[in-house]
Amino acid sequence: MSWRARDVRPLVLRRQAGRPQLTHGPLGGARAYPSPRTPSCMTLAPDDNSSAQTPTPFAEWCVRYFETVAAADARDNFQRGLNTAREWRRLINAPSASPQEVSSLVGIAQANQHRGSGWNVMAIGIRSWAGECGFAVPSFEEFYDRRDWSREALGERLAPAHAAEILVEHFERRTHQDPDQEIWDLALSTARTWRNFIHRDSVPGSELSAFLETARTNAERHGTHDWWVLEQAISRWSKRSQSAWWQFWK
Repeated sequence: MSWRARDVRPLVLRRQAGRPQLTHGPLGGARAYPSPRTPSCMTLAPDDNSSAQTPTPFAEWCVRYFETVAAADARDNFQRGLNTAREWRRLINAPSASPQEVSSLVGIAQANQHRGSGWNVMAIGIRSWAGECGFAVPSFEEFYDRRDWSREALGERLAPAHAAEILVEHFERRTHQDPDQEIWDLALSTARTWRNFIHRDSVPGSELSAFLETARTNAERHGTHDWWVLEQAISRWSKRSQSAWWQFWK
């Protein structure tokens, strides 16, 4: 095959940009405008009068984006995003915002940043805005989960008890960052139940089956990376436990 042929891809296989994308560049020193082609993009233009008000157009876009998706999909993910975008817009336009209000907003953005591309770009904007305004914000590594807790929890050689502890600690942080969201309370309860199962001598089959089904259903319903990791870790443990049980009785 020639070198030219290797670079050809059929048109039908080319991915279309249908989700929010973000151009490179800092938020604080520029004015953000929704792109006419894709309103999800932030086009950055120099602004000599940049201030805490500069993210307003992007916050407005976030409100419009979540209004659109929330009207088409009633899941809590999008309604929560809409409420957060409106709160961000309110704080930008308020005469003064308290550290407690901004800290709460940043925590919500951090906890929900993996709930879709709209959430992701909004979280980037909120953290950048808060930092530019002089409020305390988590470090880059802390805010974006650079510790890679998910890879740790799903490590092939990691003991299930250790994986459960990692997930319990992770969801304890999520409930602290976003205390009003049932999704994190439910995930924390699920992780703690799993930890208890691991330390029990035996778990009745019906109880275990119901637990696995509930974890799978919640992972599908909430559709977050956090829930997916939790469900995968539980599923792996279940399969290994069943395999060990059969080996014992052979």
